[in-house]
Amino acid sequence: PGAGACYENQPPYAVAAVLAGGVPSASVNLPSGSTAQLDGGQSLDPEGTALSYKWMVLSKPVGSPVASGTIFCQSATCSLGPLTPGIYHAGLWVVDEPGAASVQDVATIFVQ
Repeated sequence: PGAGACYENQPPYAVAAVLAGGVPSASVNLPSGSTAQLDGGQSLDPEGTALSYKWMVLSKPVGSPVASGTIFCQSATCSLGPLTPGIYHAGLWVVDEPGAASVQDVATIFVQ
């Protein structure tokens, strides 16, 4: 496009991960009582604008003290715990500066 051309803002891409030995992974196995380190730092905006982050626990084991169904963290990296045995799904959405939102991505945590 020529100078001054308009473009349509493209939505960003959310990449939800949990750190496994310091390396981002889509899923991880952790021991009971531990805390998961969630990482959305691989998320990106095609236009390169800054992102805002919204993490939510989508599902958790019955009896887990972790809150679900509400946004619990709004930064690229977050801690989730203490974890009780079972499976957790943490959803991530990102929003770019012009206000376009990503599709949700999910990290899975298996706790034994």
